[in-house]
Amino acid sequence: MLENFNEFILEKIRKRNISTEDLSKSIGISRSGLYKLLDNPSSIKLSVFMELCSQLNIEINEALGIDNHTIHSNDIVDRTQLRYLSGVLNIHNYEESDLALFLKVSMKDLFSFVNSTSFGIMQLRSVCSFFKIPTDIFYKEQYKIDYKNIKAGDYINHNALIGRSQRLVNFWNEALQIKIYLIDTINSIFPKKHNLTILDSEYIELIENFADISNFPVHIVCKNVNLPVVFLSNYPNHSKPIQVNIEDVANRVYQKYLLDYKLSVHDFIWVELSYFSEGILNVSFVKSESSKKFSSPKWYTIRGVDDRNINIDSAKLKSFLNIH
Repeated sequence: MLENFNEFILEKIRKRNISTEDLSKSIGISRSGLYKLLDNPSSIKLSVFMELCSQLNIEINEALGIDNHTIHSNDIVDRTQLRYLSGVLNIHNYEESDLALFLKVSMKDLFSFVNSTSFGIMQLRSVCSFFKIPTDIFYKEQYKIDYKNIKAGDYINHNALIGRSQRLVNFWNEALQIKIYLIDTINSIFPKKHNLTILDSEYIELIENFADISNFPVHIVCKNVNLPVVFLSNYPNHSKPIQVNIEDVANRVYQKYLLDYKLSVHDFIWVELSYFSEGILNVSFVKSESSKKFSSPKWYTIRGVDDRNINIDSAKLKSFLNIH
């Protein structure tokens, strides 16, 4: 799967007579981000992949390089993992009786039916779709996409760890795509290059409040961007969102890192990536009323919790940041 993906997609782009720039905007990433994904298709987030197929009007199976015979073939299934199906259902709060009812077999015949040739790829997909469990963990390794090197038994024994890791991976992938897109957009809107000599930095700002500890990722970008940017976000699974802690976190960043350079708060563009839940990342530009400390913040939201794409109005952004 995914062999010659780069050439396949570029050929589809040419046939539809659209530019890579227009395509990248339509799927919510930068042009450079699009090329990076084409070079490394295994890193593509599912939502981006689905949107890419939609924009190019191609079938998902075709994009994956899977013909109709293969996608419906029982050879995809690792039958040694099917014995864990009931256990996977249990951690998703379902019982064997629910599975038996769905498959229309008796509890007595359930195990033998699942392990028989009568239970194939289509039945497995139906079960996984209905009970909202990952299908990948029952596939042979070469056919997996989201859960590579993770078997059904691993999923049962380490579900909390795997789920948390998967959320973090998805979060970092989405955050990276957003950062690349915003940096490219800032360079387009503000063509004059800054003259600051500050190294890029990426670290974690930790805030403790009694028994509550929250980590806030900080990413200061000065290289390859015309105006320096500070990205502030919050990790998945942490109790404190960045939005309600923006002043505290931003002031810590300013005092620890930027104040030594004798810079003001207004010398930087501040961007907030606020994680709410899986697949929901609110994106806003934030500005401070004061230039000496981060205070009385105001937001210009370019992707809300209900939005799929980032929407930036150049004139509105210039006015918001008071940069012309």
